[in-house]
Amino acid sequence: MNQEEQFREFLSDRTITSLCEQFDKIQKETLEVGFNVFTLTSDLYYRENFHSDIIAAFLNPKAKHNEGNRYLDAFIDMLNQKIRKTNTDRAIRKDYYVNALIEREKHNIDILISTRDKRHCIIIENKINSAPDMQNQIPRYYEGACKDGYNVDAIVYLPLNIKKSVDKKSWNFKEAGEKQKIDDLLINIPAYDSSPKEINLVMNWIEPLISNDSVKITEVVET
Repeated sequence: MNQEEQFREFLSDRTITSLCEQFDKIQKETLEVGFNVFTLTSDLYYRENFHSDIIAAFLNPKAKHNEGNRYLDAFIDMLNQKIRKTNTDRAIRKDYYVNALIEREKHNIDILISTRDKRHCIIIENKINSAPDMQNQIPRYYEGACKDGYNVDAIVYLPLNIKKSVDKKSWNFKEAGEKQKIDDLLINIPAYDSSPKEINLVMNWIEPLISNDSVKITEVVET
């Protein structure tokens, strides 16, 4: 089995959902992660931050998938779907992000999506490996983006499942009202959830993405 076939099997609907359903059953009463479906690849293909690299590659309109903004637009659609569930009237404009710039680890941000005019951005914090939040982490990322002149459209938090949420105990702010601004921008998107009502990365973004047979996984990863 070549790399592309292995990765397709790894991300396939049948594989991930069956593993996650087993995980949900075993881990009903605990936040402890016994295993992580996003790291169940062989050592040959797994490396630190591998899933962030994959996500960033698909979000990148200039990547070798040759699909332009298709996957980024689908990601923003998923975010807007989650925003609508909070009964707010705001929405992220996809037209702002045509040919967006995708950066890894800028200001230590896992994935930063920014508009070409540097006026808007989306911050993505990947916690699929269930790593703990760092001291004042999300506010620091928000402050760094604002200092660079961005209007932050969303702060996307990606845990393994819905049981993990942002740890706000260490948050501190220099100005009143900053906490509410960040709270309003936070969007928690678990990698997977067994409930069809819960918007998640697998069912609402990855599954539709890999259903297109024209996608060449190895080309995307090597971008």
